Amino acid sequence: MSKSPFARAPDQTCPWLFISHGDNFENHTFYNLSKDQHFHRHIPELRDKQVALASYGWLALLDLGKGPNDCTCCLFNIASKEKIKIPHMQTKYDGGFTKYYECVLSKPPTDPDCYVMLISAAFDESLYFCRIGDEYFADTIRDFRDGYLSTAKSFNGKTYAWMSKSNSLFEVEFDIEERLIGPGPLVCVKEPICTWPLKPSASKEFLVEFGGELLLVHAILDMFSDEYGEVAYFRIFTMGRECSELLNIGDRVIFIGPYGSMSALCTDESGLKKNSIYYYWRNTNLFVYDIEDRSTALLEPCPIKSTPYCLMCWI
Repeated sequence: MSKSPFARAPDQTCPWLFISHGDNFENHTFYNLSKDQHFHRHIPELRDKQVALASYGWLALLDLGKGPNDCTCCLFNIASKEKIKIPHMQTKYDGGFTKYYECVLSKPPTDPDCYVMLISAAFDESLYFCRIGDEYFADTIRDFRDGYLSTAKSFNGKTYAWMSKSNSLFEVEFDIEERLIGPGPLVCVKEPICTWPLKPSASKEFLVEFGGELLLVHAILDMFSDEYGEVAYFRIFTMGRECSELLNIGDRVIFIGPYGSMSALCTDESGLKKNSIYYYWRNTNLFVYDIEDRSTALLEPCPIKSTPYCLMCWI
């Protein structure tokens, strides 16, 4: 690739929506939300790959259906096109079931003390992690101490995890000394930074960096919709020492999805709807949620609805 296919124009503030589709994810579509434009590519390096937004300007490229000897799993820098190899991660399981992952980096991967954490987007009892240069991913239980680790995010040089059962935010500490003698515990859990008494519901949580703050976006799901998993409404909370609910995010926009989330400033030229959340779930549909009136509109980013296999990611 002579030029990074993921590079955005300098004046483009919102992310691309990247869509892999086809029997072997050999087709790649980039959707520009601001201009309502899409273009198609066939990028050999991304064939049979899951693309996940990591942090610090990097993507995780994870093999789908290949063995360890064919491993080309790596971290890919959006701007420089630099690649850093990471261990093979099994994604295919008995019965044809495939796991897809959220990826979190504890530091920029050029730092030898960077840890790579993979969190399954589906229910999974384990978390997977390695340090840059390791030959394999270690695993540890995902349900521990104060609850089930549902998502994590690197922010201001630290890594935070949201525990969904206890509705608590924790700082993650990777135990380097323990890792030197073998796969030790993934985290040393401190006291919770903040908690919020959310009522039980079918839900999904996302941690989002938002103008110098860390936000929790809590998606409440409608169990009785025509398509299971549709979002009924969102709640947004600040994740400082004191937790509070936000009812308005002003001239910003939040983009969420199972494989990475972010926020951006919404300018008059961006063509985006302020005070809104753009999200996708399990198919090629894209939705925009108005935070003020809690209405949801359906968007169709590109005409590929007939494809049997599809993966989407903000980049």
